[in-house]
Amino acid sequence: MFKKNVFTSLLLVVAFAQQASANSGDIQFVGSVSTQTCDIKPVVGGTTKNDIDLGNIEYTAAAAKAVNNGKVVSFSLVPAAGCTNANGADVSWVGSSFNNAGLSNVQGTAQGISVKLATDDASPQDININHQTAGFAKGVNEFKFNAQMVADESAEVKPGSVIAHASYSVAYK
Repeated sequence: MFKKNVFTSLLLVVAFAQQASANSGDIQFVGSVSTQTCDIKPVVGGTTKNDIDLGNIEYTAAAAKAVNNGKVVSFSLVPAAGCTNANGADVSWVGSSFNNAGLSNVQGTAQGISVKLATDDASPQDININHQTAGFAKGVNEFKFNAQMVADESAEVKPGSVIAHASYSVAYK
């Protein structure tokens, strides 16, 4: 009888533990403390949009790797008219999927591919798990970045879709 009660109790604990974890999740709060507030929009090729098309990269099954990295796609975070960067600004990126190369492919089906993110200037700053804030000098009013699909160094590449995401926050100094 004792074994039956212990087994029933264990089943109840496991069932309630699974139910409790099903009702949880992560929330990321993003904001900034800034000398001015501005509406900032991502711009790709002169068009305001939130989706950046990184194109395709060729895959060879024989080597189980990407033949090369993807094309570099430039984009900018552009403040609304009237906003000026008088004292410098920091652009911080937040996301749960940063790795050493940049952003992990968390929602796509391809494996072994990340999205490299870096500033587009004379001294590019890579954005990755170790460095998620890029500083811009005063007077720079368009925050330029590059994105590119790259093969992860230690992972086998498998074909499929690539979808990565991150949030940004601009803080004027």
